[in-house]
Amino acid sequence: MFCSKCGIKLGVEDTFCFKCGANVSVPTVGEVQSEVAASFIGEISHNQTRSTRARNLYNQRSELSYAGFWQRTGATIIDLVLWIAFSLTIVLLMPIDEELITFTGFFISWMYYALLDSSSWQGTIGKKVMGISVSDLDGERISFLRATFRYFFHIFSALILYIGFLMVIFTQKKQALHDMMTSCVIVKK
Repeated sequence: MFCSKCGIKLGVEDTFCFKCGANVSVPTVGEVQSEVAASFIGEISHNQTRSTRARNLYNQRSELSYAGFWQRTGATIIDLVLWIAFSLTIVLLMPIDEELITFTGFFISWMYYALLDSSSWQGTIGKKVMGISVSDLDGERISFLRATFRYFFHIFSALILYIGFLMVIFTQKKQALHDMMTSCVIVKK
């Protein structure tokens, strides 16, 4: 017997799913016999397993709660304050050539966003404080490469008079342009 909500295998005596908490209806004798026969004979095909996985992903996707414009703005402001404090510390304490400061700042900024967005935190310090995280469309952690593209695609969101950032207000999954370009969403934890 399988849970109709999450697809996990259950015991015959279970009255609720231990994974998702859904109530389990008691199957009829015929349903149990046909399920046992199918598993014994090996008739549960790879396609049925794939459809169960797809159903699980669909349920998970519909349960995602997307972060809104103001949560994202708050996270950006926190990250900006941290970045300014860090930059001032570097400029005042370390004698770095002016030409190298721009490159160093660019490199550190890229690493900050790409590494933290692809880490187990799934977001920068600002996102962590605001209780939001970056994920792919299925709610999973993104790779460093995808986080890197997401960081550089911020340029496109800014180039069109920052309308790419304002798209969060109007899109169904509250995605900015750079999120759409990289198939990412910002979700509430």
